[in-house]
Amino acid sequence: MPHQRHRLNLRHSCRRARQKLTSLNQRLRDQLGSTPLVSEALQHAHRISGTAVYYSVLRDAHLVVAEVVDSPETPRVQPLDVGFHEAAHATAFGKVLLAHLPTRRTYLAEFGLRRLTSNTITRLEDFEEKLDRVRATGMAQEVDRSAVA
Repeated sequence: MPHQRHRLNLRHSCRRARQKLTSLNQRLRDQLGSTPLVSEALQHAHRISGTAVYYSVLRDAHLVVAEVVDSPETPRVQPLDVGFHEAAHATAFGKVLLAHLPTRRTYLAEFGLRRLTSNTITRLEDFEEKLDRVRATGMAQEVDRSAVA
């Protein structure tokens, strides 16, 4: 009988923890603006692009990846040795945000253009040219620029 009671308590505790985590996740998504409409748009973008798709926001001075849609065929970027906020210049979603960030120079002065691979852009003039293209096309890409080799 004592084992049965512990099992019931454990099930109840797990259910409560799952409910609490679900609630916290939803509150965070609400704060970051990750709505069902955003999720639907990401799913659509993933289907037509055949790539992993990210919804990212700048929160305070930190790049936050709020939602990712990927698949086994097109996986998301693997975690970096540094935080995403320190590697925004090396990711496609970071470039899109930085291209439209009015305080970009301040942000880059704080976090820099750290080399993560041999393909990472580290010269400010080159990076600004890249951001000009991002602003013109509305798109950015990364090709071996963020994963540490």
